Amino acid sequence: MYSFVFRVDSGNVPELGTGHLYRCIKIYNYLKKKKVNKNKILFVIKTKGNYKTSKKILKQFDIKYVSINSNIRDATLEENLFLKKFPAKVIIFDRLTRVNNDFLKRIKKSFRKVVGIDLLVDKNAKIDLHIDPLNNNFNNTKKLQNFKYNILPSIYEKKKILNKKKHKKIFTFFGGYDFKKIKKKVLNLKVANTKFLFPSTKKIFYEQMQNSDLVLCSGGLTVFDAIYLNKIVIAVPQYEHQLKNLKVLKKNEVISICKINSYFKNNLLKLIEKSLNFTYSQKLAIKTKQKKIISKKSQIQTLEKIYELYV
Repeated sequence: MYSFVFRVDSGNVPELGTGHLYRCIKIYNYLKKKKVNKNKILFVIKTKGNYKTSKKILKQFDIKYVSINSNIRDATLEENLFLKKFPAKVIIFDRLTRVNNDFLKRIKKSFRKVVGIDLLVDKNAKIDLHIDPLNNNFNNTKKLQNFKYNILPSIYEKKKILNKKKHKKIFTFFGGYDFKKIKKKVLNLKVANTKFLFPSTKKIFYEQMQNSDLVLCSGGLTVFDAIYLNKIVIAVPQYEHQLKNLKVLKKNEVISICKINSYFKNNLLKLIEKSLNFTYSQKLAIKTKQKKIISKKSQIQTLEKIYELYV
């Protein structure tokens, strides 16, 4: 029996990208720190076609995985039949898909505890821990509470940065799958004395983000990474569910939003100029509000809740 099984995917697929997988890798690393044997942790992932990035990422981290047929739909009898081959104390689902109680009841026969991250579940779902930071059915107050207990890939990346720069830098990233091809729309933008950074590897991803003056990103996990790292942020939503979350963050004055429309480039340039010229007091006010959205302490509390299901 395994200690933990992760059911998660990444790929060039709308509303997926790579954030879910990188978040699970952070959970995996935390479990190893808590002395869970890495050979007793298994990732179940799709690896064919548009999902092949999952295999590449896990190999970089030397993480044990098995491939599930990419044609098997989430939360189906076929998925359950495959997963039951790998019984574990805890199974963690990290994905934005709906599961019903019948599926969860079947899963419970092979897994003692079930964790759902971003899962859409029925009322009174038989789930042991539901981490639901992006649920758009909640009111703004409840959404803010749930943002706080998210788990971010950047949780252990916060460092003090000494800025010695000739030019200002804009960290630019639109997710593991750039659905609206936003990067192409900003490639030719010119801002005086400013350099756009397009991260090429995860190894220096957060170092570049922290060394930047401004983060330009879409509305997935990266926007929460930037908030956690106390950066000035302009977010461009790829999907409607991202826009709903971004509106809550904008209302709390921790980010700016730039929607894609016929005036996108002009509006974006104006926002960039405004953001790069914030005064020290303006930046400090944003940073103070960002600290209320998510912290290292709140993330570790969530990680500990996952670990406690195992012990």
